[in-house]
Amino acid sequence: MRKVRKETAVSPVLQFLRPVVAGAFLGAVICTLLLVGAALIMSSSGKLPQSAIPMITLAVSGVSSLAGGFLAAKLSKARGLLFGACTGLLLFFMEFLAGLSILGGDAAPAVLTKCLVMVLAGAIGGLIAVMNQKG
Repeated sequence: MRKVRKETAVSPVLQFLRPVVAGAFLGAVICTLLLVGAALIMSSSGKLPQSAIPMITLAVSGVSSLAGGFLAAKLSKARGLLFGACTGLLLFFMEFLAGLSILGGDAAPAVLTKCLVMVLAGAIGGLIAVMNQKG
């Protein structure tokens, strides 16, 4: 007797959100690990100036968005720029909300720069993933 497999229709919204959320999760994990590593290096050396912290966090955010966008595009297998950019945007909102909860209403003045870096890095990661799939 053959089993009849029921095909369940996946909604387009869920089909879009699944890779974006997975990429954002990976990006958040990478961001956390890199920030912990940077904090350990800064505390052990003691020579890094406090003024370098915003640049370090911006670089870490960009790298984590790049990795998250790469994963999102690999999972979606198409539209790497879109999936990567959306992953970077979701990561930005996660970081922004975390920063608001810690800092209260005092948001950093470089919020727009961080948003642009994260969205562009995510889009580049998505583009790299899609280009690697076809090659």
